[in-house]
Amino acid sequence: MLDIHFLSKEFNKGTPDAHLALNQFSMKVTDGEFVTLLGGNGSGKSTLFNLIAGSIFPDSGTIRLEDKDITFLPEHRRALLIGRVFQNPLTGTAPNMTIEENLAISYMRGTGRSLLHRTTKQDRTFFREQLYALGLGLENRMNTRIGLLSGGQRQAITLLMATMVKPKLLLLDEHTAALDPQSAVRVTELTERIIAEGKITTIMVTHSIGTALHTGSRLMLLDGGRIAMDIQGEARQKITRQELLDSYAH
Repeated sequence: MLDIHFLSKEFNKGTPDAHLALNQFSMKVTDGEFVTLLGGNGSGKSTLFNLIAGSIFPDSGTIRLEDKDITFLPEHRRALLIGRVFQNPLTGTAPNMTIEENLAISYMRGTGRSLLHRTTKQDRTFFREQLYALGLGLENRMNTRIGLLSGGQRQAITLLMATMVKPKLLLLDEHTAALDPQSAVRVTELTERIIAEGKITTIMVTHSIGTALHTGSRLMLLDGGRIAMDIQGEARQKITRQELLDSYAH
């Protein structure tokens, strides 16, 4: 479970450009829950993700994951617990390394093995099986450099790298926004399947009302660094696009 309590973060404090990005923000996400986080520019979405991932630290408040206080845990140590997929398909992989090499680095890190550990035949078989499940034919391109792949293919592999060893929490940072429509649909389908099969606790940020309506088990609207709406259960299934648009406008 993720438990965030009274989290606040202000940038450029004490200057005319001061901006309170998160204001006494609190939320709880239960195990296996898939939260879709909707909000406009400046609503605090990116700040929240960066605080959870450890890229920045809060001014006040606490973040607990699986009953462990990770508020000020260094980002590299938090990466053992948290998977993250960014908006840009170029982020999260090494373009000059092969698909196999990228998967190996992620797998070794997730299993706690040294990065100097040699990739075994068993590892390669596992990677091939994981790639086959993506349905993109990449299991036959293990020696292809990541940088030669399309954006959709690369984002699918990044998603695989973030979930190959089940994380305690998966953060999806508008991970389909930079893709063409067809690739975005494919990656969204893969995302939903991987999360459902692994029962992975997930928070997904999006600007898209359509995506917010049709993805996840819980919908939260973030505005001004606070939760403006939290819809779950039966209400989550019944809310209409117009109702969400009206709330989003306010």
